[in-house]
Amino acid sequence: MKFLFLSIIGIVFLGILFSKGYKKLYWILFGIVFLDNGIIIYNYLAPIVRVWVLGLFLSILWDLYKTKSRSSAISVLDSKYTKIIFLFSISILILCLMDERHSLIKNGIRAFTYMCDYFLILLLSSYFIKNTNEVIKLSKFFYYLMFGCALYSIYVLFSLHNPYSLLISKVYNVNDISGHFINRTRVAISSVITHPHKNGAFIAIAILIRFFFWVNKKNKWHFNLFQIFILVIMIISQLISNSRSVGWGMILGFVIFISLYKFKIKQKVVFFIVAICYLLLLNFATKLNLRYISEHFISKYYIIKSDNKNSDVDNFKLDNKTYENSGSTISMRTMQLKKSYELMKSDVWKGNGYRWLSENLGFDPLRNDFILEGGYYGFESFFYIVLIEFGIIGIIAYTLLFTAILVYNYNFIKYKNQASFFGICNISIFSYFFLIIILNGDPGIFTITTLFLSIYTKGATLSLQKINHLK
Repeated sequence: MKFLFLSIIGIVFLGILFSKGYKKLYWILFGIVFLDNGIIIYNYLAPIVRVWVLGLFLSILWDLYKTKSRSSAISVLDSKYTKIIFLFSISILILCLMDERHSLIKNGIRAFTYMCDYFLILLLSSYFIKNTNEVIKLSKFFYYLMFGCALYSIYVLFSLHNPYSLLISKVYNVNDISGHFINRTRVAISSVITHPHKNGAFIAIAILIRFFFWVNKKNKWHFNLFQIFILVIMIISQLISNSRSVGWGMILGFVIFISLYKFKIKQKVVFFIVAICYLLLLNFATKLNLRYISEHFISKYYIIKSDNKNSDVDNFKLDNKTYENSGSTISMRTMQLKKSYELMKSDVWKGNGYRWLSENLGFDPLRNDFILEGGYYGFESFFYIVLIEFGIIGIIAYTLLFTAILVYNYNFIKYKNQASFFGICNISIFSYFFLIIILNGDPGIFTITTLFLSIYTKGATLSLQKINHLK
């Protein structure tokens, strides 16, 4: 089976290398959705997003070699995010080099892989996009990919069984994450994206994108009965992922878009009412007993219990207090913040070092034997993790980076055209992303978020160039 997965990865990699233009991003989107689930082909190529970034990087190098165009070379470095990411990279490099656990060379490599994992795709993804029609096509492709995932998640709900997650678990000896969430007291459903919260987060982005391009009539992506059916399935799939933070993030992204886009007052009122209704629906959905529904109304005669070592662990401890898996609480987050400070107080400014949580504390949910207790379960805010591993300097670096991304996209709004539309899309997606990582750590959405930030930024830039050309 490893050979089969390796063959599929090879096909996707070759697709990135040899497809023409923006179609390379089709392959990257496919790889991010279907293959980024604990699959490891080589340690230095894990997570597997590094394979897709490598393919894109080599494609750009080959294109520059063929064209020998100075303007093409400049366009690679002329990304609107280049300067701030360069400064951020320097900060990460310095922090990694100060890590006494490893040699300088290894620390340098670790800093580079960190940027590959999180932000290099933000710089590279826009290179092959030449017009706004390609932006729309990429958005539609991702949306329909997620519809496929949503359909599969309905099957998982029906059967309380995820064969794809179980297959990856057995082949690569990693935790059957989907099975773990199915067998908890608070059931959460995933798809081929095996973590329910990540699956819900991806689908939420797709739903937001569908809304963006529906209200912008220039894109001609209208609704019919089949499109409504697709949207309903997507919403159901997002709800059964059972992540409140993802739902709240989607509502925030929706509200941000409504507030900034050129709607009439009556339209804004209607959309705000829709947002409130979805919030109530989300609150109702998270209280549903999905196991009871599945066993008594759907899969009464067909239930397969997932083979998962951690399936009987339905609680965790925080300072000798037991919290049922009914979701995160304010007291739990407060405890995690205190624990974060305790873990980094020996070096407040630079933290304990990159990957300290996994390498020194054993925080690795992919492991089959992963059970972490005694106050250290979770660290569900991304900034808790940054605080522990990179200290206050890391927090400052991320704050400056995120602020720069927001400010840059906000500057598009003044143009009152397609550039404004794409800028608002980016602000909405980024707001959604930011709330999730604050509330729920990083459920694996950095790559897809930065990919679409890059795509829509290119859409805004192309729109401005078109207007300037017409002038």
